[in-house]
Amino acid sequence: MLLSVLIPNYNGKELLKKNIPSIQAALEYARVSHEIIIVDDCSTDSSIKFLKQNYPDIKVVKNDVNLGFSKTCNHGISHCKGKYLLLLNSDIELTPTYIQICLSHFTND
Repeated sequence: MLLSVLIPNYNGKELLKKNIPSIQAALEYARVSHEIIIVDDCSTDSSIKFLKQNYPDIKVVKNDVNLGFSKTCNHGISHCKGKYLLLLNSDIELTPTYIQICLSHFTND
């Protein structure tokens, strides 16, 4: 099973810096195959540079023009390969068990 974690971003460098570690910890705790995709909606705050320097395993998709939240999410979804999709805002901090609990509702009768 592959889980796609999708995060739309617009000038959220500081939020990503704060919250990506909690997402990675929750993924590690859940022991699930995953991909993290961040769709950047034409940020001007060096978000992309930060991600490439600190998280080279995260796939960054860049919009050519600012599309707004909904279209940015849809653009990102088109790049996801997982059976399941977790859509998060950049200001979300996960608890370590969050992903495991959510996935259990899909895999247990």
